[in-house]
Amino acid sequence: MELKNKNFIIKQNARLDVALCSHLVELSRASIAQAIKNGLVLVNQKLITKTSFKVQDGDIITFNYYDSQNFKEQDCLENFNGDEVLPAELVPKILYEDGDILVLDKPNGLVVHSAPSLKGEITLVEWLKHSGRELADILGQNRAGIVHRLDRGTSGALVVAKNNFASKALSQQLANKSAKRVYLALCDLALRQNCLVDRPLARSQSNRLKKAIAKPGQSGAKSAKSAFANIFGEQENIIYQNNLSKNLPLNQASFYTCLANLICAKLFSGRTHQIRAHLASINRHILGDTLYGFKGSVDKMNEFFLHAYLLELIHPRTNERMRFVAPLPNKFYKKLNIPKEIIDEKIEPDVICGLFDDCDEWLCYK
Repeated sequence: MELKNKNFIIKQNARLDVALCSHLVELSRASIAQAIKNGLVLVNQKLITKTSFKVQDGDIITFNYYDSQNFKEQDCLENFNGDEVLPAELVPKILYEDGDILVLDKPNGLVVHSAPSLKGEITLVEWLKHSGRELADILGQNRAGIVHRLDRGTSGALVVAKNNFASKALSQQLANKSAKRVYLALCDLALRQNCLVDRPLARSQSNRLKKAIAKPGQSGAKSAKSAFANIFGEQENIIYQNNLSKNLPLNQASFYTCLANLICAKLFSGRTHQIRAHLASINRHILGDTLYGFKGSVDKMNEFFLHAYLLELIHPRTNERMRFVAPLPNKFYKKLNIPKEIIDEKIEPDVICGLFDDCDEWLCYK
């Protein structure tokens, strides 16, 4: 069925559900309240899910519903597909789901939480609310079960708690660092060597949108620790022998030159912009990062190359150690310009995790 809508201009201040009742006399107030909670109502093109939201004279309410022929009560409450609120390229892929947790592969470009600057953009939180799933609310209705976040430009694995029991357990794992998070990124420069960055972060004093290494005694400073390792270096020569050519002499093998620097990062804490700020502190920047990167041609590309590749956690109910891998986006393969088989071998999950086994012995920037 086609998704349709009705638009109403409000003539007096009122609660959202009360205002809709005066226009939709064919629906009960309970049905209208449920429709609001299901994410079917916009006020001035912004999604509102609170029935008590105050609308004002002149506001425009959009009421969405499904209707094959006539407007009927069941059409506004049934058959609503959360994927329809997002463009196809922004719909998250489900990596795993059970009664307690939902693990998603968030696409680049999808914002997790709403903010005044978004001007009505649909967020991951709103997609989750549209999906009809039960979600944890212990951290607040507006969190929709989300216990950690990824920046708009960052793609990859993200876990959502479907109940408060799971939310508490997952939040505890993130706090005590028993959850493992590994990212892949393309950088403007290779690392001089594998390293740790153990530097507290605070709001930048020169740009409030950024985080920076905290100055001694700076208010709001929070501890932050990251590990970084090289995988491929720009201009590195790669010898490729597939199953057909592996027994041939080297002079008959294929040679490739890598065109970007691929690194991996392991988080020991989860601060806002942690990877970006820590890399900037050692003069390294993620390709496409216009906030932290150099103001040159590298930063003018339309894509941002940071991906939450691997998430490892203990299932809140079964206590099983689980690992989730969000496949590397195609744009990384294209930028590196070497055979996919070579890259996949280097980023095999056990190989990636093994890189950090001795990270406590690496050079540490403090």
